[in-house]
Amino acid sequence: MNRLKRVSVVVVLFFSVFPLFLSARLFRLRTGNALGEGDVQLRTDYVRSAYNEMWVNRFSLDISYGIADGVDFTFAAPLYSLGQVDSSLVLGDLLFDLQICIKEWVNPRRPVLSSLFVYIGFQVGIGLSQEEGKLNPETGMTQTYYPFVNGLSEIYLGAGYTTPLGPMSLHLNFEYFNETKDNESITDFELGNDHISLRGGLSWYFEANLSIFGEKLNLGFKPFWANSVLLVWSKEAGMPSRLDSVLGVWVRFGSVFRVHTGFNLPLRLGSEKFLDNEFFISLAAVFR
Repeated sequence: MNRLKRVSVVVVLFFSVFPLFLSARLFRLRTGNALGEGDVQLRTDYVRSAYNEMWVNRFSLDISYGIADGVDFTFAAPLYSLGQVDSSLVLGDLLFDLQICIKEWVNPRRPVLSSLFVYIGFQVGIGLSQEEGKLNPETGMTQTYYPFVNGLSEIYLGAGYTTPLGPMSLHLNFEYFNETKDNESITDFELGNDHISLRGGLSWYFEANLSIFGEKLNLGFKPFWANSVLLVWSKEAGMPSRLDSVLGVWVRFGSVFRVHTGFNLPLRLGSEKFLDNEFFISLAAVFR
């Protein structure tokens, strides 16, 4: 009887925890979820960022690999183009990201894991000048790629926490981003140029089965809401202080394919710099 009880607990734990490990990132909000050891995820992103009656398009290919259980490595190669400007496609700063799960534990109220994780990222600048851009014929002004593309190598450090909250999951992130200037290196932590980001969000996961040509396809849905505050200490910083408010939905098709999409409607917090709004969509495939 005790053995049967233990087996039942394991089964309940698996089906309760498994939905958490279906998404590692909800736009900029990290959930702390990880690939399994040896698993590979290919993801392509599109983000349209509008600001001051202009916009920038970001196309990115991300490759994530599960180095070990709870340890994921990601490489990202983004492309940027300037809205309303022809022949403006450039390669953005390359990204190397390592995320490590520090601790996982079972929530005492129900068999669902909470997790604590850290991450570190290194952006390799492609040498694009921060003043470099192209003439926007609609505005008559030179539109630069900065701060979307800094052109200099930078580093960021982050920590996160995720836990169940009733029928939903709560996610919290803290990130410090060391922005470099032309006369700096990544080892120079000039607080006036840098910024921090505090992020928090809620997600709700549920499943449904879809019948296609007599075959059942299992679908997973995760509507989510996220807020983040980006704080800078100097007008010289490339990124403006703002409050992001993101609404989106993540969908899993079977065991391989995922898509998530949504909108970011930021508030400027007194800054005269961009951002007006963002639209994003991401397609991913996981291979085990």
